Amino acid sequence: MAARLRFAIIAPIPIEGRPVRIDASVGAATATEGTLDALLRAADAAMYREKLARRHPARVTA
Repeated sequence: MAARLRFAIIAPIPIEGRPVRIDASVGAATATEGTLDALLRAADAAMYREKLARRHPARVTA
């Protein structure tokens, strides 16, 4: 799902006749217990790991 979202975001968008591209880093996390705050911190950490790695622009980590 994260890869599909990223590829939809990075598709060129025509603006004033010129293709404009943006990029995105997606961080996803799963949780079976814990708090919402812990889940958000895990997803945020996953996103920053992907920003640093750039080799795997979309990866789900637990």
